[in-house]
Amino acid sequence: MCFPALPTRWPTRLLIAAVAILYLVTLLKTAWLSDDYFIVLRQIEQLLAGNGIRFNGYERIFLSTSVSYFFILLPLRFLTSDPFAMHGLFALTCNAALLWLLWLLARRDALGWLFGVGLLFASKAYFDFSWFGQENPLGHALAAALVLVWLRLYPGLRRAAAVARAPAPRDWYCFVALIAFAPLYRHDFVLLAWPLAAWALWDHRARLGWRGLVRTSALMLTPLLAWTAFSLVYFGFPLPSSAYNKLPDAHPAVWRLASALDYYKFSLLKDPATMAMLIGSQLLWLGSAPARVIAAGVLCVLCYVFFAGGDYMGGRFFTVAYATVVAVVVGMSFRWVRPSLERVEGRVEGKRRLRVGLQFALAAWIVAWPHAPLRSPLLYAEPVFDFESFPTGIADERAAWQPKTGVVAWWRAIANGTTYPDDVTARLGVSLAKELPADHTFHICSLGATAYRAGLAQNFLDIWGLADSLMTRLPAVSWRPGHFVRARPHGLEESLASGVPAFADAGLNEYFGVLRNVTGGEPLLGMTRMRHVVGMNLGLYDHLPPRRVASHEAAGELPAVPEGGVLRELFAEVASSGAAAPSSPAHHAHPLCRFIGDERIDAALRARLP
Repeated sequence: MCFPALPTRWPTRLLIAAVAILYLVTLLKTAWLSDDYFIVLRQIEQLLAGNGIRFNGYERIFLSTSVSYFFILLPLRFLTSDPFAMHGLFALTCNAALLWLLWLLARRDALGWLFGVGLLFASKAYFDFSWFGQENPLGHALAAALVLVWLRLYPGLRRAAAVARAPAPRDWYCFVALIAFAPLYRHDFVLLAWPLAAWALWDHRARLGWRGLVRTSALMLTPLLAWTAFSLVYFGFPLPSSAYNKLPDAHPAVWRLASALDYYKFSLLKDPATMAMLIGSQLLWLGSAPARVIAAGVLCVLCYVFFAGGDYMGGRFFTVAYATVVAVVVGMSFRWVRPSLERVEGRVEGKRRLRVGLQFALAAWIVAWPHAPLRSPLLYAEPVFDFESFPTGIADERAAWQPKTGVVAWWRAIANGTTYPDDVTARLGVSLAKELPADHTFHICSLGATAYRAGLAQNFLDIWGLADSLMTRLPAVSWRPGHFVRARPHGLEESLASGVPAFADAGLNEYFGVLRNVTGGEPLLGMTRMRHVVGMNLGLYDHLPPRRVASHEAAGELPAVPEGGVLRELFAEVASSGAAAPSSPAHHAHPLCRFIGDERIDAALRARLP
């Protein structure tokens, strides 16, 4: 089923330009940034200040979920220091690349390209994370590029009759390069990429020979192995710190299953088009072996959600797989079934009417579905949480952040000279920069914008331990997907500030000493440190910390700010009022979170700042 080419040139060009402009407008309308983005920006500022890759001054730590995203933002920082514009350059480039790749996949057929872009407009999740989702825009373009090269390696997928030929050297080299880059985008992207790599190597084993297979496999793995070696030596661990914090370890499998089912339920109710495409992609199993490999990659992504227990950003885990399926639909021109099924299709009368009807059905969905991106208002104000429908606390993350970090808030900040993002956490950071002494350790709920706006002089800890390697490894006291509130044992702040363990438990003291040597010890290649690195990664010290850690969490606990300051007065006023914590998931009900959740704090900070 191929789309007929439009008969005239200038109307076609005008239509393509109009759709591209509509795509750009929708992209800007749905633009947003979350707190996690400012965590990455603070690490970039630390590196540019000559402190290395770290978040706090006392240890080396890598908090980005994507190696490539961090090092792409780094040169963009030299172009602009504006957080919105910096990520905007990244997002706009990735989205333009995706549209161009879809044009190549459609083989410059206008209706095929329009249908592919229409499928993007049908997905709420795609546009929710086409600007942010941190590295997601890069994943969308990377998935389309991988499909494009795959279809060039196996041109039979584009036609009814398979054509057996050796791949062009350029196509093969591009494929190897994309596979090599895949884990540097995200480690879990290999779930989509490596099935393709494994099949391609096996299918071309006769042409490559065993030596060629070994050399090609080595080329595919070299970037991952190089980064892993650097990460082990520099940070002490092969994976980003967020992986150790968020991936399941001792969390009950039943809880992960319930959370994953809740995650699927969120997408089915809020975004059925995305789930329909992902589930429908499994029809590729009816096709040839190269098509089945694509289906296997998408299936691995769908199963990974159950392993990870879902995510707190509803739909984020599905968008790269969705872009992959859209690229397959556009590139294969619907020839993904066996010739026998195509012959059945050929007997259907009015096949052209069926194509036109499919296009009109897609257009009707884009316009009529309440959650469609085209219908999203400029100031997105959907309910962030719906605990009755999704009890594990899965959020519409764009609704949480777009009013405060979207294009309207950014423009207002420029026009009025106010703090960006337009959020209490950022205003709190500006005030902390004025009131906190250097090297002070501040413990707060939301980490990114507060720590970024406060500068690099102070250290910051969040309640789920993302910014500290010890807290990441302490037991969780409450959780929702991707957020695990960590225990805070007595002596934690004193130990982190001085580097000398001050815990009551002797095993925890020893474990802290080893871990601090791994993440902050010098020299990097010292014998003692390298012995600790090896032992820590082999689990030789896992027996030292107790399985249960007593946590001090006084109900009226004040964040540690100096006496006599404005912040101290504000926090004391809220604490004495007995105001309840805001209604939200477990980690937001933490005592420290009630302060940034209190509107009086925000109003007072707003009045103090320009």
